[in-house]
Amino acid sequence: MAKKFGKFVLFTAAAAAACAGVYYYFQNKEKLSADLNDEDDDYDDFSDDLDDGDSSRSYVSLNHDETSAEGDAPFEKLSSLVSDAAEKAEEKVEEFFDEDAEDEASAE
Repeated sequence: MAKKFGKFVLFTAAAAAACAGVYYYFQNKEKLSADLNDEDDDYDDFSDDLDDGDSSRSYVSLNHDETSAEGDAPFEKLSSLVSDAAEKAEEKVEEFFDEDAEDEASAE
């Protein structure tokens, strides 16, 4: 008898959970569809701002020829610094390998 009562309680609980889920779905179905339609209302229509045509606005012209002639001096300084550093590094590397060659020659 207890076995049948346990199955009955389990079936009743499962049916109640299913009914509650269906009820919750239909209760919130209208609210979810209304929320999806309201998303478009949140965004501002920026195309209205483009129609005004504010002509008092000015822009700075970019003259590549003038800026490159004036701006070469810092790059020349930088390139000379880089080339000097590269020469010093090359000398140190040569000295390092010359010492290794001398050590090997003296070991033999």
